[in-house]
Amino acid sequence: MFNLIKYDWIRKWIYATGGLVVIVFLNIGVYFKEYTPTEQIGALVGLNMLILFISSVVLFILHVRKMNKLLFSEEGQFTFLTPLNGYEILGANLLGALLDIIMLLVVFGTILLVNIQFNDMNIVNEAVSYIHVTGVDIYELITTILIMGFSGYSMLLVTIFLSMILVKTLFYNIKAKKILSFVAFIFVSKFNSMIVGMLNNTNIRLENIENEILIMSMIKVLIVVLLWYGISGYLLEKKVSA
Repeated sequence: MFNLIKYDWIRKWIYATGGLVVIVFLNIGVYFKEYTPTEQIGALVGLNMLILFISSVVLFILHVRKMNKLLFSEEGQFTFLTPLNGYEILGANLLGALLDIIMLLVVFGTILLVNIQFNDMNIVNEAVSYIHVTGVDIYELITTILIMGFSGYSMLLVTIFLSMILVKTLFYNIKAKKILSFVAFIFVSKFNSMIVGMLNNTNIRLENIENEILIMSMIKVLIVVLLWYGISGYLLEKKVSA
């Protein structure tokens, strides 16, 4: 499974490196503008937030496209000739996608730290202090966003993967597979809501545990992810690769 992830990275490292070079030069370009210290920080924040958003959308498209090629192209069918079973193939795609997101966040986190060193620290400290005055713990907020982001993205991906696999196994001879995959995605998403709703009605509580709401939300998402992962892996193993 990890070899599959490694080979995927070998194929795309040159594009990732090229993207990183572009991002670095765009950040350097801001320092050559005639901005005031406050405007410079604002420009850097706005620029990197925009690039992060665009990069996230591009990665999402690539992750979905990769699964689409695996299921509906001749090139992807060669993957099923490897010794890997359906669960390992699906796991490699899901884990590889999450590693892509982690690498993206590491890159922008590093860029953020470097930019902080080259800007007026008093302005940065004032901004952080203002956030604290509002009663928001910035570190707890960032942690919550990251955890919920990873959980939500994992559930989104397994939902999309299951939708495609269902179309592959149930409607193999029908040409409009992309439209059917979208319809299947809507139905599977409805089941996501139903499962989460059923879990909400169980009234299970984690007594005396900090961040109970966050942890319970993660548990519910994890249950859905494992359920769809199990079904998707089974279908890949028994129906697609058979």
